[in-house]
Amino acid sequence: YWLSSVPTLSDEEKEEIERAVKALLKGEDVEAPDSILATVTNSLDSAITIFFVDEEGEEVLAHEDPVEPGDSIQLNTHPGHVFVAYNDDRSFEMVLEVDAEYGQRQHLEVAEPESVAATFLNSLKEVINVFWVDEEGEEVLAHDEPVEAGDTLELNAHPGHLFVAYNHDKSIRKEIQINAEYGEAQHFDLGEL
Repeated sequence: YWLSSVPTLSDEEKEEIERAVKALLKGEDVEAPDSILATVTNSLDSAITIFFVDEEGEEVLAHEDPVEPGDSIQLNTHPGHVFVAYNDDRSFEMVLEVDAEYGQRQHLEVAEPESVAATFLNSLKEVINVFWVDEEGEEVLAHDEPVEAGDTLELNAHPGHLFVAYNHDKSIRKEIQINAEYGEAQHFDLGEL
């Protein structure tokens, strides 16, 4: 008789109990369904400090202790939240944005950038095509569309990469060498080369 007084659970309540039991069995904290569990991993060679960037753009310490190389921390957060990670002397900065939905998990990795942001401004008076020159010296079209006069092409490249830009009949040839380091940007004005 006393069992009949147990209320019927809604599907949402059943899901919440299931999440709590799974977390309990795994020895983890229960994730709130109105938050995102973000795991931040430090893949740098130095410790980092993580700050939350509030609505006014102010940085608020998000985790009290520095995150050592190879370690991870977990943060309960919300969609669209922005964090910034710095090394000890602030010579390294990385912005991390949460794009997961409520109830989901997201992994954010703090690592050295793996490319150079290369920008090619076509200040010539004609359309050009930009090609990447591979290790064998073959020219591979770097972008599907030609770059119109006055337009800009942005590509991710690597230090040392070589590019060549041609007009339609290849009477104009411009060589472009990427000299910037990873995480930096390099701008090229094709009319000035």
